[in-house]
Order: sequence, then structure tokens, then C-alpha cells
Amino acid sequence: MNAVIGASISCAQPSGCLARRGFEDATMREIADEAGIGMQGVYEHFISKQQLYEEALLFRLDEIQTRVSDVIQSGTSETRLRALAEKYVAHFLESPLFFPVWEAHQFTCQWKLGGHCSQALQARTNKVMAVVDRLLQDAMDEGYLRPMNLRLLASVSHAVFNAVIQHHLQHEKKPDPKACADEMYELFMTGLGAKR
Repeated sequence: MNAVIGASISCAQPSGCLARRGFEDATMREIADEAGIGMQGVYEHFISKQQLYEEALLFRLDEIQTRVSDVIQSGTSETRLRALAEKYVAHFLESPLFFPVWEAHQFTCQWKLGGHCSQALQARTNKVMAVVDRLLQDAMDEGYLRPMNLRLLASVSHAVFNAVIQHHLQHEKKPDPKACADEMYELFMTGLGAKR
């Protein structure tokens, strides 16, 4: 229940306090005001801003995991990579204010900057990212992608994903999920990941 409340408070509201102001600058008062509840209501569910932030991210990570779980089950790695791109795009276009929160979280965890990344949150993040790693490894094994260091390939796929999502969210009123996923897939599959 806390996760649902946290996600709606922090990431789903139109002004998205945590997305708009960032973790450090957002106050519990602003978060409560935005959600239309009193401070007591917030503190009944969360003992700190850190807990609210983590619950919100855990909720969103569970949503992503649920969406992509069927993608890894069947088909070639090429069709699964395209389907994965479509699922991720749909998730972030439906919850656009979660995108900058997710990006900040990823950056903090990848660079081990401490801050807002508990072991539970890191474990859940790793689980979601393991799906991408598995599909990329399968694509290399099946010859769809040229063999290279998996960490580098995963970083490049993440960078392409971020660039495409950010571009569409910032420059289009109603981004088309399929066009966005197609662009992401094409940039990645014909760019660095392309088989030579």
C-alpha cells in the first residue's frame, strides 16, 4: 500500500514534485500539498522522504518488471529486443514524470554515489536491468549483435533509450510509442550494436 501511495504522491501527480524539484530540493510539505493530504497523512505511511522515494521507485520498478516479463519468454532475441523497447517506451510515455526520477536514480546507482539507493532498491533495479542484459547477451549469441563487452553494450543501449525518450518527451505533445520504440531500435541496431 505504501508503494502505491508513494508512487502517486511523488511521480504521478501533474507537477511531480520529486521529478520537478529532485530529491534534495523537494520537501515533505510540498509533496503533501501536491498530493492534497496533510503532513500527518504522509507521515502515517512514510517515516521519511527517503522511504517515500524508495517506495515510489520500487512500485514503478515492479510495474516495469510486470510489463517486460512476457517479452523474455519467446521469439528470437531480435523480436524480444524490439518488444522490450516498446514496453519500456510505453511505460515512460504513460508516466513521463517518472523518467527524470528514474534517470537520477540510475545515475546515482551506476556511479555508486550513495545517496538514495538502498540495498533493496539496488536489488530491484538490478533485476530490471538483468532483463536487458539477458536479451543483449542472447542477441550476441544468436548473431544479431556483434560480440563485445556486455557492460559497454548495455550502457550504449541505455544511452540510446534515454536520448530517444528524452527527445520525444521534450519535443512532442503526444509522443507516438511505436514510432519512439522504432527509432530507438533502429538507432541501436544500426549503430554500435550492429553486426559487422
